[in-house]
Amino acid sequence: MRAQAAEVTPVIRWAIVDHVLIVLSGTGSVPDDQWQGMHAAMNEEAVRVYLGVSVGSVHLTRAQRQEGAETVKRRKLLAVVVTDERLVRGVVTAVRWLGADVNAFPLDELGQALEFVNLGPDARAVIDELGVGIS
Repeated sequence: MRAQAAEVTPVIRWAIVDHVLIVLSGTGSVPDDQWQGMHAAMNEEAVRVYLGVSVGSVHLTRAQRQEGAETVKRRKLLAVVVTDERLVRGVVTAVRWLGADVNAFPLDELGQALEFVNLGPDARAVIDELGVGIS
């Protein structure tokens, strides 16, 4: 009898819609393979905006945070974070005051965040689809 490998529940999922990389995150630490796939998508030529939607408490390693921040800065991406974590939104506000092109919205303002990055309501269906099975 062979043991079946346990399937890893994704902590993050992503899709590129028009010029926006939409990243949906759940709860937990992001495995390197998931991070590398998402980070490669951040470097796609068409991507001009990073839209992170957090429905949980995601944890990045120091290296992942640094790599992501360097990519946003190097590519001059607009970064938008949608989360109910008040501390995260507060940090984003402070970083914006320091000149970074970053904004934050609570989850109940997801529609406004989509409008802010020039995506229509159809993008909501993409986010809902990304959320299926997220931890």
